[in-house]
Amino acid sequence: MTALLLLAAAGTVALRFAWDAREPAQLRLTLAGWAAIGAALAVLVVRDGAWGLAMGTLPVTLVAFGFLLREAIASTAPTRAARIAETEPSVRLHAADWRDVGRRIAIFLIAVPLAGAVSLLVGLALAAGARASGAVEADTITTALFVTPLIWSVFGVVLLLQPRAAAMLRPLAAIGAVSGATFWLLG
Repeated sequence: MTALLLLAAAGTVALRFAWDAREPAQLRLTLAGWAAIGAALAVLVVRDGAWGLAMGTLPVTLVAFGFLLREAIASTAPTRAARIAETEPSVRLHAADWRDVGRRIAIFLIAVPLAGAVSLLVGLALAAGARASGAVEADTITTALFVTPLIWSVFGVVLLLQPRAAAMLRPLAAIGAVSGATFWLLG
């Protein structure tokens, strides 16, 4: 286990050196760093399960924290505060008119209950797929309960970055259709 933990830590060191490297070496160091971390974590997970994953992420986190701490200590505070430019905010806190109120309500309804329902459908489809592949019932329920809030939070980020409410519906409709069909066929 010690060798795998050292390999994970060495991967983090390689990633840190990649920040300052020039182009050909930067790519090699980045790939080597992620490969070392990935290989160490994969072996630890296969060998020790969740405990191996927890132990493997510990040296990665500690080495990264050490690099950040060193940089924080070495950096100096700016001599004078930079002026903040006064600009018009990009988000209005108060609705301009009733049409704006309607748009905000539509965005809320799409991003919260509709995205939540599609996320649940994705979780149920994954659970049905796991059940069809021979997983036990307890594992399939846990899969659905674990995946649903993760998918919902990803939807929250992706959907709220869309410029219009109509653009928010496209990914939900596509993912919902695929998930619904999967759940219907395998459920």
